[in-house]
Amino acid sequence: MKKLLCLFIPYIIFSQNYNNWSEINSLKRPRIEHAFEVLPDGNVLVSGGGGADTVNNSCEIYNIDNNEWNYTTPMNVARSNHDMMLLNNGKVLAIGGFRETSCEIFDYESKTWTMTDSLLIERFYGQRVVKLKNGKILICGGMYSDDSTGVSVFLNNCEIYDYLSEKWTQVSPMIEKRTEHTCTLLKSGKVLVTGGYNNNFTLASCEIYDPDTDVWTKTGELLEKRTNHSAINLGNGLVFVSGGSDLGNNTHPWKNSCETYDYLTEKWTQIPPMIEERENHSTFTTYDQNKIIIVGGIVGGGTVFEKSELYDVELMFPSEEYTFPQMIILEKNILQLSNMDIMVIGGYEVSLSDDLPMAKESKKCFKFDLLTDIKTEKRINNFNLFQNYPNPFNPSTQISYQIPENEFVSLKVYNSLGEEVRTLVNNYQSSGYYNIEFDGTELSSGIYFYKLHAGKYVSVRKMLITK
Repeated sequence: MKKLLCLFIPYIIFSQNYNNWSEINSLKRPRIEHAFEVLPDGNVLVSGGGGADTVNNSCEIYNIDNNEWNYTTPMNVARSNHDMMLLNNGKVLAIGGFRETSCEIFDYESKTWTMTDSLLIERFYGQRVVKLKNGKILICGGMYSDDSTGVSVFLNNCEIYDYLSEKWTQVSPMIEKRTEHTCTLLKSGKVLVTGGYNNNFTLASCEIYDPDTDVWTKTGELLEKRTNHSAINLGNGLVFVSGGSDLGNNTHPWKNSCETYDYLTEKWTQIPPMIEERENHSTFTTYDQNKIIIVGGIVGGGTVFEKSELYDVELMFPSEEYTFPQMIILEKNILQLSNMDIMVIGGYEVSLSDDLPMAKESKKCFKFDLLTDIKTEKRINNFNLFQNYPNPFNPSTQISYQIPENEFVSLKVYNSLGEEVRTLVNNYQSSGYYNIEFDGTELSSGIYFYKLHAGKYVSVRKMLITK
């Protein structure tokens, strides 16, 4: 099945330099709208998928040791747009799907699927699923279409699956009806829900669920209305929220803005934006939780993103980009492996036919090696952006850097909101060592960032003006 996309895609010929991404062995069959989960042995289970008229129940397992996909026992029910969660007993729960309330469990040791209790409410789009601290599974919100009226019905309904009793139980509903929101498990065991939309209104409201008391309470609102955004717990008391869109903004709904939530103070703080505008993207932390890798997403009415980027948690600033090797829509086909590597599994592959973009189901897979590529930060030895000296400073400081090749060089200074306040260099320079004086006389006290961009290399550092 081919799908014509109404979007603009520039004609790009990719080189064999995958820029830290590598293509691995392909799935046995093309898949879209499928589900996946990492098994207890580190291998990956993929199930179902397909469009509305091509839903399948086939399953495959990826062996990370020999880089091979092999078919395994199919599900009892064909599913697409479903969820899968690893349970505390090592089995995998497949949850619902498009126009499907049934659920089933995969035993990876015996390679068998067994039906279990069904969802109480049908939800086929925009629901969110999270594993609680006690191992139970919470599903909340989403939407379905009323067959009699064709009207979209938005849900605040929530259910919890107990893997010991194998039963779904209805629990207290969210305060707001939501779809395409986020659900983030906090260190306390509570769940933070942010944004989303209902009845064509994008939400800024947030709420917290306490599984011990089965109570939802309002918390601080997002600084910007967001849906189709991403949220991740950084493990340092903060939740990082990025991108998304605002359906109420008819001229430019897509966002690259970011903010953090402090769940002790229940307050949001604006931080510098991502390099690119993104919605429906994925965020993961690196092995040491010092950086966030942001992958994929779609903006601009459907433009395919071919770049991933790193966001430095310590600096709270975007640091560098990585080009993805193929024109594949990186949306809901991405997961993080047990070894922290990032894996892209199938999805829509885009090609140009008669100068029109065509999208078809793909079986291609790719991997980003975080341990090697981020830990070692592959760079030519003599590319470096040094810490400014003195630091803190008033009113001036020295910024030094060296570049390995003749490149167009940009050196800019940003404030803590990510707004550009000064351009120090913006021209071609020969390879070598450079020293620039930065005078902050006209700037107020506070934290600033300076960013060096030379060809494919990018580096960011933080400095402090004290007056």
